[in-house]
Amino acid sequence: MEVYGCGCAVPRRGFLKGAAALAASAILPDMDVQAQAPAGRRVDIHSHFAPPQWLTAMNKAAEQGAPRNNPLFNAFKDWTPATSVAVMDQAGVATSMLSITTPGIWFFSKYSKTEETRRLARDCNEYAAKMVRDYPGRFGVFAVLPMPDVEGSLKETEYALDTLKADGIGMLTHYGEEYGDRLLGDLMFKPVFDELNRRKAIVYVHRKIYWGQYEVFGWDHYRTTLSLISTPGRDQGIPSAKYPDIRFIISHSGGLMPFVFMRSIAPEGAETKHETDTRNATLAVLKQDFRYDTAHSNNNYTQTALKKLIPASQILFGTDYPLTRTVQEVTGFESSGVWNPDELRRITRENALNLIPRLKS
Repeated sequence: MEVYGCGCAVPRRGFLKGAAALAASAILPDMDVQAQAPAGRRVDIHSHFAPPQWLTAMNKAAEQGAPRNNPLFNAFKDWTPATSVAVMDQAGVATSMLSITTPGIWFFSKYSKTEETRRLARDCNEYAAKMVRDYPGRFGVFAVLPMPDVEGSLKETEYALDTLKADGIGMLTHYGEEYGDRLLGDLMFKPVFDELNRRKAIVYVHRKIYWGQYEVFGWDHYRTTLSLISTPGRDQGIPSAKYPDIRFIISHSGGLMPFVFMRSIAPEGAETKHETDTRNATLAVLKQDFRYDTAHSNNNYTQTALKKLIPASQILFGTDYPLTRTVQEVTGFESSGVWNPDELRRITRENALNLIPRLKS
């Protein structure tokens, strides 16, 4: 029997068949079925899920005055684990890696309490672990932490990785009382990242959306990535990764990184030798110590810019489901003309298998 937070219980096999058929015929009527690739080939590193407890917590915060993310609520309105599987089947996705999307589980201190956030993290992670058990081979998990609660995050890291056997940890780009405050490289979070570095963990980083006039898509990705790189002062060495054993995945092709990297470090042709060395060292860290998913940027323009900076070995295919249409994300990426067949195979599958070897089985 399959039981989820909705309180319903039905035979799992019959439920899956019926829901898959419904999703294919009713939920996705406008998708081009001819566009789908051979089933079971791709790994989607960027897929979201919506435990009922999480939706309830966001509704509660909205009722108290927190900004309400209507597009997010609408995207998850009819979501179930079975609809995820149905969409994956149509798009030729073998496995989707689950994470909690923006705004995460902490809605600033005005609307969240420490113990409530810790409980919500546990509920979300156990829900995801159940999806992994109920659909063998179809899902992996980047567990959510009760950040910015450092003590609670350390405890949940231990539980998620050791007890639930999560594949990694999912985080947002910043955790502060103000928009853009407390980037991941903030010293406040050092104990958490020291532990994740010790474990050589995967850390998946998703943007935290601010529903206000100063939101700039992709800027927080790049800022938080730079915060995770040490920046010695002039003539005091060159940049290096703060946590070299953590395998970071930055969502959305690194945000603005491919477009503003050169100008944000030093203008080429006008820099000193130290500035040149700094830029080259920073680029080496971005190429070697970080990975990037393609979600919501599966088009020729973004992928062309990304390829100029980052090798195919560091890129992972993602969709941002259900905030995007999975088949269209697949088609957009594979028809972009940016990557050759060998690179496509590596990005859509092999890089993920090398990063998470258990998916090979």
